[in-house]
Amino acid sequence: MIISPPKKRANNSEGWHEASIYSIDYLQDVIYFEKMTDVLDITFELSNGNYITQRYNYSFHSKSNLYSLIVSLTDEKPDYDAGLNTDELLNQECLIKIEHNEDSKGNVWENVREVKKVDEEMLEGNC
Repeated sequence: MIISPPKKRANNSEGWHEASIYSIDYLQDVIYFEKMTDVLDITFELSNGNYITQRYNYSFHSKSNLYSLIVSLTDEKPDYDAGLNTDELLNQECLIKIEHNEDSKGNVWENVREVKKVDEEMLEGNC
């Protein structure tokens, strides 16, 4: 008898969630999408006590996901020469949009697709 390994399942539902940035881990020289790069693993704590970690290329290019996250939460463009002060992002309250992707083997992967700064209008359900 062959027993297949268990499939990865999502821990969090798709859609918008209130969250805060729980931790930021900087990893150098990681093979990410088939190239060597530096990355940030950002872990969000959801209001229901669950966690989700999203990996970001350490890039301040205006089209990068990390750039969008920083601008959204700080209202400032990141400065390559100054670097990134992670203390400014830790514990920052935000709204995150979670989407699921399923691979050909039936594994479900959770991804943070968008991060927004929290304001009262969003908390009232007008994302």
